[in-house]
Amino acid sequence: MSGGWTIRRMRQSEYAMLPGLLLKAIYLPEGTPPPSFQVVFTPELLPYTVGFGAGAYDRALCAVVRGEVIGAV
Repeated sequence: MSGGWTIRRMRQSEYAMLPGLLLKAIYLPEGTPPPSFQVVFTPELLPYTVGFGAGAYDRALCAVVRGEVIGAV
């Protein structure tokens, strides 16, 4: 643990958080209004979340602060 956060393997039960984390990761130039949650369900972004964990090589790490997942890779 460093600075109050940890990095660990994401649990399968947490994969449902991936769309929300993806939404937070979308780059927005300053002053740009945030997109609606529905953007993560566009054909361009679906491959990053739908079915994640079903592939033999699917892996994710997550950053955790005080027991809460705050990011993933």
